[in-house]
Amino acid sequence: MGFFRLKTPADMLEKAKRERSRMVADVHIDHVYNFSVTAAHAQFVVYELFSHGFLSDKTRQDRKLTPSRKS
Repeated sequence: MGFFRLKTPADMLEKAKRERSRMVADVHIDHVYNFSVTAAHAQFVVYELFSHGFLSDKTRQDRKLTPSRKS
Protein backbone atom coordinates (compact mmCIF):
# COMPACT_ATOMS: atom_id res chain seq x y z
CA MET A 1 0.00 0.00 0.00
CA GLY A 2 1.48 3.33 -1.04
CA PHE A 3 0.97 6.78 0.35
CA PHE A 4 -2.24 8.71 -0.25
CA ARG A 5 -4.46 5.66 -0.66
CA LEU A 6 -7.36 7.32 1.16
CA LYS A 7 -9.40 8.23 -1.88
CA THR A 8 -12.96 7.47 -0.76
CA PRO A 9 -15.03 7.79 2.42
CA ALA A 10 -14.91 3.98 2.67
CA ASP A 11 -11.09 4.15 2.73
CA MET A 12 -11.28 6.60 5.64
CA LEU A 13 -13.70 4.36 7.51
CA GLU A 14 -11.42 1.34 7.05
CA LYS A 15 -8.48 3.39 8.32
CA ALA A 16 -10.49 4.39 11.39
CA LYS A 17 -11.24 0.70 12.03
CA ARG A 18 -7.54 -0.17 11.78
CA GLU A 19 -6.57 2.68 14.09
CA ARG A 20 -9.21 1.59 16.61
CA SER A 21 -7.87 -1.97 16.57
CA ARG A 22 -4.36 -0.67 17.23
CA MET A 23 -5.61 1.54 20.04
CA VAL A 24 -7.55 -1.28 21.73
CA ALA A 25 -4.63 -3.70 21.43
CA ASP A 26 -2.10 -1.22 22.82
CA VAL A 27 -3.41 1.86 24.62
CA HIS A 28 -0.61 4.24 23.72
CA ILE A 29 -1.02 7.97 23.18
CA ASP A 30 0.09 7.67 19.54
CA HIS A 31 -2.65 5.13 18.78
CA VAL A 32 -5.27 7.13 20.68
CA TYR A 33 -4.30 10.29 18.79
CA ASN A 34 -4.26 8.56 15.39
CA PHE A 35 -7.69 7.04 16.01
CA SER A 36 -9.13 10.35 17.23
CA VAL A 37 -7.85 12.33 14.25
CA THR A 38 -8.96 9.68 11.75
CA ALA A 39 -12.42 9.38 13.33
CA ALA A 40 -12.87 13.16 13.32
CA HIS A 41 -11.97 13.32 9.63
CA ALA A 42 -14.31 10.42 8.83
CA GLN A 43 -17.11 12.21 10.68
CA PHE A 44 -16.38 15.39 8.70
CA VAL A 45 -16.57 13.48 5.40
CA VAL A 46 -19.94 11.94 6.31
CA TYR A 47 -21.24 15.35 7.46
CA GLU A 48 -20.20 16.97 4.17
CA LEU A 49 -21.75 14.18 2.10
CA PHE A 50 -25.03 14.54 4.01
CA SER A 51 -25.12 18.31 3.87
CA HIS A 52 -24.49 18.43 0.11
CA GLY A 53 -26.98 15.66 -0.73
CA PHE A 54 -24.48 13.14 -2.09
CA LEU A 55 -25.95 10.19 -0.19
CA SER A 56 -28.98 8.16 -1.24
CA ASP A 57 -32.20 8.32 0.78
CA LYS A 58 -31.59 4.77 2.06
CA THR A 59 -28.11 5.71 3.26
CA ARG A 60 -29.45 8.88 4.86
CA GLN A 61 -31.82 6.74 6.95
CA ASP A 62 -28.99 4.59 8.33
CA ARG A 63 -28.71 5.78 11.94
CA LYS A 64 -25.07 4.64 12.16
CA LEU A 65 -24.15 7.28 9.59
CA THR A 66 -26.22 10.14 10.95
CA PRO A 67 -23.88 13.09 11.43
CA SER A 68 -23.62 14.37 14.97
CA ARG A 69 -23.05 17.98 13.92
CA LYS A 70 -25.91 20.38 13.65
CA SER A 71 -26.30 22.05 10.28
